[in-house]
Amino acid sequence: MASHLRRLSVAWKLTKPAQPAPVTSPVTPSENALQHFLEHTKRHYLSDIEESRENADEWLMVMGNEAGDLDSIASSIGFAWLSSLSNTTIPYIQIDKEDLALRAENLYALQLAGIDNPQEQLLLPNNLASYTPFPSTRFGLVDHNRLGSPFVSDAARVEAVIDHHEDEHLYADTADPRIVTPAGSCSSHVANLCPFNLPQEIATLLLCAILIDTNGLKPGGKAVQADRDAVLRLLPLARLDLPPSFSSANTDGLHDIPSIISLSTTLATKKADVSHLSPRDLLRRDYKEYTFTLHWHPDKPTVKAGLSTVPLQLKDWGSKGKLFRESQAYMQARELHVLGVLTTFKKPKKSGKEKMKHCREMAWIVLSDTGLTERLWQGLEEDQEIRVEKHKKFKTGKLPGDANIRVYKQGNAGATRKATAPLLKRILESPS
Repeated sequence: MASHLRRLSVAWKLTKPAQPAPVTSPVTPSENALQHFLEHTKRHYLSDIEESRENADEWLMVMGNEAGDLDSIASSIGFAWLSSLSNTTIPYIQIDKEDLALRAENLYALQLAGIDNPQEQLLLPNNLASYTPFPSTRFGLVDHNRLGSPFVSDAARVEAVIDHHEDEHLYADTADPRIVTPAGSCSSHVANLCPFNLPQEIATLLLCAILIDTNGLKPGGKAVQADRDAVLRLLPLARLDLPPSFSSANTDGLHDIPSIISLSTTLATKKADVSHLSPRDLLRRDYKEYTFTLHWHPDKPTVKAGLSTVPLQLKDWGSKGKLFRESQAYMQARELHVLGVLTTFKKPKKSGKEKMKHCREMAWIVLSDTGLTERLWQGLEEDQEIRVEKHKKFKTGKLPGDANIRVYKQGNAGATRKATAPLLKRILESPS
């Protein structure tokens, strides 16, 4: 903890930095501080690695997960900015340039923060596609706590972890800070580390991520005290309209502030509008990939699995065999053995006070059966948290070869990918 506090004191300029001078230049009052930071660091990072691959070792690369949601983007940028006050740091966004348009809520939040050309202002995979192996070896992980396989090497070192997912208990001897605790949004953990002179643009971006992840801090929802504390810290910095009754010492009633309600509603509306996306777009819009070792198999093979979260029910885009055809093509392109398609949507409630009911479905496709298919079905159907039952009304169509597919209704609509991903890991990797 003492080491962690010393690092933060350096970041907040309370003591003399012990690290090399960060790559920064003066920002005039009329400039957007975030825009300046992103453009300046990207330009210098690319220049450095073009000059010499060894120069990448001077940079700490902060990255979120590959799903590319607003939380990963905001927490990457926010923590990279904080770290840059004492380190040479670059945020890396794991979204291809052409995929940025798949998430309207991301583009809206970035625009609010003054980033109106993210394809050029952010460091993206397209910028590093010609480098093999991956140029950077020093990493800060946000919104996940295991380094992805494309970045793993003998030289790779994880120097910071900030996350709100299930803890995989890695990098305890190298990561400082290492914060892996529950929260509605990883951006809340980042915000609670930041100084109170955080630039308005970064405060706005972090605030947007927290609000969209917690449904505007809705009581009884995903928000925990860390999220409310973060919003309380960010509100004055983001300069939203605040009522006269607002108190910087009280988190009660934050969800009822009109500007919070308005911003949350706008973000949610933009996130929900996916009517213009193709089935392929829906599968890749919110996607995470995993590698598992089948310890129970005599040969202990390694398999790749993906989880796609889709905000539409299956019948709206995957009927008449389209679900399997589109999933098969996507899986073959990514060399996947298993794909889970997790839908989340609302439909009219038959009775009761609430007009709409939150529902979830699951579709699982296995292309190469190494003995895992029946193990997967059994593990899913026996789990008491997600509580699945076979979806009898959805027809999958005829399947080729040894491909397998099973579709479920999910009894627990509150169980998100945060619950499904660890479950999939246990099912596939458990020795017994």
